[in-house]
Amino acid sequence: PHRLLGTTELIAVLAGEAAVRCDNETVIAPPGSVVLLPADVLQSIAARGNDDLVYLTVIQPPYTAAIDIREGDPALYTIVSDHVPVLVTSPGEGIIWDYDTGTRITTLLNPVLMPEPELPVSYSIAYAELLPGGYIAENQLIGSSELIYVVTGEIGISTPRGIVITVPAGSAGYIPPDQVKRYWNTGSTVSTMLTIVDPAWTPAMTVMSGS
Repeated sequence: PHRLLGTTELIAVLAGEAAVRCDNETVIAPPGSVVLLPADVLQSIAARGNDDLVYLTVIQPPYTAAIDIREGDPALYTIVSDHVPVLVTSPGEGIIWDYDTGTRITTLLNPVLMPEPELPVSYSIAYAELLPGGYIAENQLIGSSELIYVVTGEIGISTPRGIVITVPAGSAGYIPPDQVKRYWNTGSTVSTMLTIVDPAWTPAMTVMSGS
């Protein structure tokens, strides 16, 4: 058990099953789910079953040792709160965007597009599936950065300046604000990725090439 003072933590389960404690509640998070823990909660994460648990975490504001309260610090148990976690158990629960290019993106958590519940973060997270030959047309996000984490397959990213990078499963790519870029599935099987946009993504901030 530990607390992150003034800091939220999002857990994205990639493999295995997690038991995630948030104050007085414990939720079970299967593969493909995300759990958002509010700041200051008494929290812990444990693997369930016989499979290894693999997960990503997004911490905002950024993690420092000073905000991490653990055993031996009286504040671990003296802070009283009763927050509840936000759990999205599968990508099918989000807002689906089908671009008719062999790509489907599902918004999992977004404080702008999903005002209920009130999400205590500034970023959004989405799950994308790209069929073989699937792509996301050239675009830019005005004022927002984007980080992609490839879960399965392989994703190519290109820019108008001729920069091309390949992001395999288990790796991440970062795109700064306002950068024009294009994504595509480089392989012969379905590729999947998580995308984190900060500040949170909205359709209005997206400028497609030629628009």
